[in-house]
Parts: sequence; C-alpha cells; structure tokens
Amino acid sequence: MGIIRQIEQLLNSITMYKLVLWGLRILAGVGILFAFTGHLSMSWTAMLLSLAALSVSCYVTDKFLGWAWGAPRNVESYAITLLILFLILPPATTPARFLGICLAGVLAMSCKYLLARHAKHFFNPAAFAALVLGVTGLLHARWWVGSEVMLPFVVLLGLLVVWKIRRWSLVGTFLLFSLSLMLGIGLAHDQTVGEILKQSFTSWPLIFFATIMLTEPATLPPQRREQVVYGALVGVVFASQVHIGPVAATPELALILGNIYSYAISPKYKLRLRLKHKHQLAPNIYDFAFEPDRTPHFKPGQYMDWTLPHAKVDERGNRRSFSIASAPGEKLVHIGVKFYEPSSSFKQALRALQPGDTLVAGGLAGDFVLPADAGRKLAFIAGGIGITPFRSMLAHLVQTGETRDIVLFYMVNTPADAVYDDVLQQAAERGVRVVRVSGTDSLPAGWEQLKGPLTADFLRKHLPDYAQRTLYISGPNAMVVGGRAVARSLGVGPEHIVTDYFAGY
Repeated sequence: MGIIRQIEQLLNSITMYKLVLWGLRILAGVGILFAFTGHLSMSWTAMLLSLAALSVSCYVTDKFLGWAWGAPRNVESYAITLLILFLILPPATTPARFLGICLAGVLAMSCKYLLARHAKHFFNPAAFAALVLGVTGLLHARWWVGSEVMLPFVVLLGLLVVWKIRRWSLVGTFLLFSLSLMLGIGLAHDQTVGEILKQSFTSWPLIFFATIMLTEPATLPPQRREQVVYGALVGVVFASQVHIGPVAATPELALILGNIYSYAISPKYKLRLRLKHKHQLAPNIYDFAFEPDRTPHFKPGQYMDWTLPHAKVDERGNRRSFSIASAPGEKLVHIGVKFYEPSSSFKQALRALQPGDTLVAGGLAGDFVLPADAGRKLAFIAGGIGITPFRSMLAHLVQTGETRDIVLFYMVNTPADAVYDDVLQQAAERGVRVVRVSGTDSLPAGWEQLKGPLTADFLRKHLPDYAQRTLYISGPNAMVVGGRAVARSLGVGPEHIVTDYFAGY
C-alpha cells in the first residue's frame, strides 16, 4: 500500500497533460537511444532530424494559426502532438520523407483550427495527419513505438495515464473488442493463441494506441456509457484488417472514425468567459463568476477544461479541469477554487484575474451527475473543495423546484473552510438534510465532530439507511478512496457508489 500511495501522490501532483507530455518525451528519448545502440532498426540521426522538423513545423503552424484565429494556445498541446507524430511516423531518411514529416506537422496543427466547429475538434490531430499522408501515399505511418523493445516503457506510461484519468472502462472495452477480433481472425488463419497475442502486443501499437491516443480528451465522448461504445467501435475497426480500395483499416483510420462518432454525440462548443467578479469565500478558497459568450448546456456535476494563457507558464501548464459550481439555469458560470502555497503559475494567473479578463473553457465531460430516477435516495459526501459539484446539483434542484431525498455530509478541516452556505441553506429549506462535519474541538451549534477520515461507525450513526442510498463522494483523492472503502466495508455495492475527485495541482 505504501508504493500505491506514493504513486497516487505523484499522479496528484501533476496534471494529466504534463504526465503525457513528459511520458512521451521519455519514450522519444528511449527510442533514439535504442536506435543508437542498434536495438531499433532505424537511423538515430534521421530520428533526430525528424524530431527537429516536427518541432519547427508544429510550433510555427500552431503559433501562426493561433494568432490568425485569435485563439488561446495550449502550451502543451502542440508538443504532445509532435511527439506522437514522431513516435508513429518513419524517420526522415530521404528528402521525400523529410518533406512528408514537415507536412505532417502542418496538417496536424491545421486540423486543430480548420477542422473544428464552435471550437470543438473533429479529429485527433496526429491521427488526422497520419491518415491524410497515408491515403495520399505521401508517407505511411510506421508506428514504431509499438515494437517489442518499446513495450515495457509504453506499458508503464499507459498504466500511469489511465490510472490518472480513470478511463479503465474505455481502455478495457477497446482491448476486449480489438483482441477478440484479432484472436478470431488469427485462429481462422491457423495461428496459435500465443502467436496472436505476441504479435498483437509486440508488433502492433495496441497499448500505446489504447492508453495515449484513444484517451485524448478533446475528442472523447463526455460520459462513460458513450465512451464504452466509442472504445468498442474503435477496437473493431482497429483489429478488422479490412481493405477497401486504397483505404486500409489502420489505427489512424480507426481513431478518426471513432472521432466522428464522438463529435456527433458531444457538446459542440467552447465557452469564452469574461470574469464578472470573484469573491473570497474562505481563507484559501475563491469563487469566480464568469459571463459566458453563449448559453452553456451541461448537467449539474460535470466539469470542463479551463485554459488560461499567461506569462512564465510552469511545468504544470496553462490548462486545468474544474467542476462547474453553478447550475445550468444560472446566468453566470461559477467555479470554486482552492489555492495552495506555493501555487502553480496557472493558479497565480487565475487569482490575479480582474473583472473583464477572459479565458476559455471546453471539453465538457463527467459522469458525476444526478441519477435519472428522481425517486432514488442519495447521500452526498463532500470533502473540502469537493463541495463544488454538489453546489451545482443543489442549486439546480432549488431552481427547478425538484424534490429529492438527499443527505449531504460536508466535511471540512475547520468551520471557517465551509463555503456556499447560501445554497446549502436553500437546499435545506427544500428538504435536503445537511450535516456539517469538522475535526476541531470547538464547533458551532449544529456541527458534528469527526476526528480523522470518514469511518463506518460515523456513517452508521448519521446515515442509518445507507444501504438504501446511492453514495456520491467528491473531494481530494485520498478522501474519495477512503470513503469508497468505508462504503464497501458496510456492504454498499459498487453500483451504488459514484465518485469524483480533485487531483492536486
């Protein structure tokens, strides 16, 4: 458990984008080293030339189009794309390949700006560039990252990424469908199961594709059920080996077809948000209220990716995921943010925002939403800033006049850390039972004391009908993991536990 806790702490200390970026950098470096030592049958000098060409073409194109479109640039995005292209395209061993690689960078970056509607991406940029070059015959993707010598490093990075973003169902569905089809096709051609599996994992980019390409958030469906369908669809095409004229069922084609499905069912907008006001709610917690450029459509409890360009961006980047704290019916879009010291450059820039300043939010997603069955009995367990999605849900119920059987446990270090009391009071007036919890010795009237993390005894005492409820748990990762373990120890089935968490940054 000590190692697992250390890994959790590491993953919570960085953003998903930074994890992917540094992981890809390591894969690129390992690949060049293996080519230098002869473990990869590629020219290491040609690989360096390819990396340089992609760096220049991606950066220049992204910089120019970002300026031309007046769009905020994500400092990590172009670097992630160029590294993926480097890992899947053949090295620049000829002038024609060099030009093709340069064109790949231009195509990938152009895809982000030109093939979008309401700032919603159609396609994964790297997959789009590889597909166009392959179909036209200019340059065919090699996917050398899927070679046997790269597999241990790819598996390690892939596990960390999926662990970080909790996309086990998506990746598992893809692997199930793709491997099942590969086994069926292989057995029909008299291959053994061992031969098929070895080829799938060591001669095909199965793991890299599943954990790095498939999970790319900008083109991913917003909710888990849709993501499972997405994984199944892409998995079938990925493994089908179908040829229709000059078009083959390549990994890049599989992902592009999946992107089309995802685009068809996903929200097709980004919000340009202008700060209306900000208020300090607690010693380290602020509420930011933004005026959107269009009416947002979301479910209470969902989150978005927020991009804030600023000077001297640190290693944690200029993009974060925040739950929407406001209800869909509110005119302003709210987020509640807790600040730590030292803060990241993103949070420093966020705290320095003044009324009238703008940022962009997109990538609406999340399954931490109210159940469709309004008669289901619920228990909300919020730890610290984990109150924000519940604030959205409760405000929505207050606005719509809908009544649900809900008990909210709001756990904070001290009563001074409690926020959004106005909405909690309104919800209490509509029948929601609010239990405020803290571990301090001197508590105001109406508060419950709990020393340390949530316990089974505490739930038994204050939620005697826990077995009849669906438990929603939101807060720091350690609190969510611990709360889930407590619920399971009481016999609550996994289908009656819904979790959200706030990774550190």
